[in-house]
Amino acid sequence: MVKGYISRFITISLCMLCSAVVNSSEKPFNLMMTGSELQFCRSAVLSQCSPESVTLFSKETARKSNFYKLSMTQIEDAMSAHRWHSSRQVIRYEIDIFITEFAKKLGNELMSYQQLTDRWKSFTATHRAKQYSGHTLLLRLNKKEHDMVFDFLEVPQLNSFGQALQEQVNFLDNKYPSSLALAKVIVAKSALINGNSKPNVLLVTAGHRNTFVDIDAYIAYFNHLGATAQWLPIDQALNTLHVDGVDCSNLDSYREKFLNSYYRKAIYSDKARMQQEHCRSPSKISALINSADGIIFIGDSPKLLTDSLIIHGGIVSEPLKLIKKRVNNKKLFVTALGAVSRAMVGTQPNQPVIVSGSSHNALLVGTSKLGPNDFECHSAFDCQRKETLYTQGGIGLFDFAIIDTHFSREGRFARLANVAMATASRFSIGIDHDTAILVNSTAEQLVLKVTGLSGVTLIERDPAAVKSSTYQLKNLKLSYFTTGDTLRIANNEIKVEFPTWKPDVPSFLNKLEDYNNLLFGDNFHRFSQQACLVKATQWLGFAGRKKQFQISLEKSNDTQLKMGGLKIDDGFKLYCSYHALGFNLTRR
Repeated sequence: MVKGYISRFITISLCMLCSAVVNSSEKPFNLMMTGSELQFCRSAVLSQCSPESVTLFSKETARKSNFYKLSMTQIEDAMSAHRWHSSRQVIRYEIDIFITEFAKKLGNELMSYQQLTDRWKSFTATHRAKQYSGHTLLLRLNKKEHDMVFDFLEVPQLNSFGQALQEQVNFLDNKYPSSLALAKVIVAKSALINGNSKPNVLLVTAGHRNTFVDIDAYIAYFNHLGATAQWLPIDQALNTLHVDGVDCSNLDSYREKFLNSYYRKAIYSDKARMQQEHCRSPSKISALINSADGIIFIGDSPKLLTDSLIIHGGIVSEPLKLIKKRVNNKKLFVTALGAVSRAMVGTQPNQPVIVSGSSHNALLVGTSKLGPNDFECHSAFDCQRKETLYTQGGIGLFDFAIIDTHFSREGRFARLANVAMATASRFSIGIDHDTAILVNSTAEQLVLKVTGLSGVTLIERDPAAVKSSTYQLKNLKLSYFTTGDTLRIANNEIKVEFPTWKPDVPSFLNKLEDYNNLLFGDNFHRFSQQACLVKATQWLGFAGRKKQFQISLEKSNDTQLKMGGLKIDDGFKLYCSYHALGFNLTRR
């Protein structure tokens, strides 16, 4: 059936991939949220390069991934008693003994993170007839302690003039064309917002614990694509210091306190100097935002980005006020990449930012609001909370729904649905890898348009429904929209416009496929995509390692099914979009 279906659409041309092309008659969008981070070949992340590109970066001028050395001076600083919680002084003492003996063995050898941790775990120190296992001690460190110790062991990467090396990008490597397509959309939409053919784009790395990573690579990448990219040097440390009215000479100590980020001024001297200058002259920050056409949020922590812009849990920072003002005036196009897209949600307590968790554990142990001390754990194991964790309120750029990312590939449908039920959220959205939602918000309606390689899941909860058990999700409506689909939302009513190359599904020929565990990987995504392939109005599957959950999907008179294909590069991709499937999950 699939081969026959492909033949019906093989004549579709590349120009129909409208999601990657700017329509000059289209009203400007003001927000874009992607389901994954951009991937491109860069000297510090060689895993994102094709094999033939790995050796092309200069050893003398390109920054590589982090290097570490067991310097006794740095070890003494990391092991200072005042840096460790009073309840953790015993582990500090044991780590100090171990790492001192470890340093005697290795000397001043430079190592990658993987090399250092491998050797650390395989080494056992002996001191006064007592043995200290490196593997055991590494596991006993909690995340904050681990990050602090390794920050102090990192060494600067400098050129022959003592200047910090910059990360480089190989623009000829096309290993990730889908990321490139999304990046081009970002530049094009930023150009459209103010009619600037070479848009000014700001990069905000406040979603990282180490604010100084990614800057060089992203600036080079977006400059190559036709933008003028700059770093906006704000983070939780700088914005909190300004709110507290503290002198900028305390910026390093604020970085340690709020970001758990140490020794950064030595590693990124030029970036730290630039941030210090903007700290002392906040008007420079305002000037950058006022002259920007686009702004891009980068990072792996939606909580950290939220805390960087909403200070002390409730004070809106001046940069965020200015960003919102320009967005509301249709003068700024905002992009959130990957995990930090979850932070775009509204600021109210019932608008959660998902922090961590899996679908499997969400069904077994539920969800939990993250408290202020929940990351104060005593070991790596204590930090691995099983329930899905969320904070209350994001930065307030997208009020319509909860957002989750890396969605279908990670099988996050149950974690998102559980958070929606726990917070009584009517709508929730999951964005796939290499996919984005474009948003245009007006007083009359909210317009969402899907672009990219995969799709976007919309879950609608009955406002009157009450969750009676952790183990069940009942009476939900499930929709999946793919590239080119447009949603127009007014008064919580959704109207969907499908592109002309996605007609109604003409026939149902395939038989149902069986999947062992719908919570594993993208199994649920493939299970639900059968909506476009089978004649059955209802189909069942099992989830959980012991198949302890049953999931049913059901078509109704309200269900819409559309399917079409596009020629992409040298291949062909089919897209199945569906709207308003019935969804139920129960424990067997």
